[in-house]
Amino acid sequence: MAPQRFVSTAPIGSTAIRILETIAPVETASSPDEDTVMQMLEGTIGIVVRGEGAASERLIAAAGELKVIGRTGVGYDSVDVAAATGRNIPLIYAPVGGFAVAEGALALLLALVKKIPHCDLWVRSGEWDERYSTCSGDMADHTLGIVGLGRIGSHLAKLATAFEMTVVGYDPVVDAVESERMGVRKVNLDELLQQSDYVSLHVPLN
Repeated sequence: MAPQRFVSTAPIGSTAIRILETIAPVETASSPDEDTVMQMLEGTIGIVVRGEGAASERLIAAAGELKVIGRTGVGYDSVDVAAATGRNIPLIYAPVGGFAVAEGALALLLALVKKIPHCDLWVRSGEWDERYSTCSGDMADHTLGIVGLGRIGSHLAKLATAFEMTVVGYDPVVDAVESERMGVRKVNLDELLQQSDYVSLHVPLN
């Protein structure tokens, strides 16, 4: 029997490795594709699904010693939950990075409003006078529509409010009282699209 190990479909943080290595060594697949990971299943007691990796029915069936599947990031559609359930293999879902995603969305919004990519290009090429041909906008006094008021959307709302933006939101499972607590005025989707200067989507693909 091969020594036990954990296999990750993409690199994971050193803290996670230290924790897992108290049980068994951690190996990272050279590629997240299924065929590559399939070659590493002997002795594998746990699979960490990250990045483009997946735990399909075929992979789960072939991993005879598999005891647990871990998924980092938002969503677990890359894991065949029915196949794992059929073998009584638990799926640990770690939706890390929610704040980072909200901050990333804000960074993209700032880049869009302030035309940062254009300005960067002009500075690098010495085209200083291009600044007179365009106007960057301001965040204040504009409306941001957020579709999906979960962990990420609600945090983005908090960040946008600090820029004095008006925030409207649509989420079928968040009531008006809860959205108000977030500083968000709840509207239906059509109203959001009509009222918003900018729209940010934070919803599962379903």
